[in-house]
Amino acid sequence: MAEGKEVRHFGGRPHILEHGITTDFAILRGYRADRFGNVQFRGGSRNFNDSFAKAARTAIIEVEEILDVGS
Repeated sequence: MAEGKEVRHFGGRPHILEHGITTDFAILRGYRADRFGNVQFRGGSRNFNDSFAKAARTAIIEVEEILDVGS
């Protein structure tokens, strides 16, 4: 499993280093957003949607409500 991968030792135990998962697009659903692209998630989507959006090059998010900036 570690063939060709970097192995580092932390606390005397070996750990295999893996690259993070990246995707081209993330299609998500949010609660509301402002016109600058700040999105608020609620409920169970707060657990993973922000991580999915960070891992993607482009995040496409459908929201229930679009607010003015600062409101």
